[in-house]
Amino acid sequence: MVHLDIVEAKTFGRCHCNSTSVLFSPFLKNRRVEEMGSRDLTVSWGEEVSLGALYKEEIRMVPAGVDVADLAGQLEVDGVAYTSPALSQDALLNAEVAQGLRDGDGVAVVDVIADRAPDVRDIAQELQDATGLNTVIVQTPRHVSSVSDTYSRADIESVQAQIPPGVEQVDLLSEYYRGLDQISFPVGAAVGAVAVIAVIIFVSSFLAAGRRTP
Repeated sequence: MVHLDIVEAKTFGRCHCNSTSVLFSPFLKNRRVEEMGSRDLTVSWGEEVSLGALYKEEIRMVPAGVDVADLAGQLEVDGVAYTSPALSQDALLNAEVAQGLRDGDGVAVVDVIADRAPDVRDIAQELQDATGLNTVIVQTPRHVSSVSDTYSRADIESVQAQIPPGVEQVDLLSEYYRGLDQISFPVGAAVGAVAVIAVIIFVSSFLAAGRRTP
C-alpha cells in the first residue's frame, strides 16, 4: 500500500511516488490520478491504494537484439560477457579482462547501437538483477553505463562520462576504478573509517579524563 500525498493544485501537475511519475488534476472532492499510458484511477484525499492498482511494472528500455539471459550466464561464469560469439569464446581475452575486475563486479560488452545512455543503464540494471553482482558495467559502441550497490550513482555517472567510446576493456576497467577511487570511498570502507575515527576520539577522551583525575 502507498499513501498518496497530493497537494492542492489549480492546473495539471506532477507528483513522484516510488520514483514513478504520475499526472494528477483537481476534481472537486476527489483527485484523478493517471499513469501515463495506463488507465485512470480516482482516489480520495489521503486514501491508500495498492501500487498494483496504480502503477504498471517499471518499464526498462533494453534495446532490441540484446540477449540479457545469455549475457547474464556469461557474467556468472567469470564476470565478463560479450554479445560477439567470437569474443565470448576467447578464453585468453576473457581471463585478461576478468583480472581487471574487482570482486563481485562484472562487465558486458554489447555490440548493439543504443542511442540513449539510459537504455544502456537499463541493460546494466537487468544484468545486475539477473546475476546479483555488486557492480555491472556495460559498454556499447557509443556509451558506457553502469549500476552499483557499492558506489553512488552520482559517482559512477561522473566517472563513466569521462570514458571514451571504443576503449579496450582492460583500459576501461582501469579508468573506471581509478576514477571512482579518486572521488569516492566504497560504502563499506567509509563506514569502517567512521568507526575507526569514533574509537580514536573515545580513547583520546578517556585518556584525557584520566589525566585530569587527582
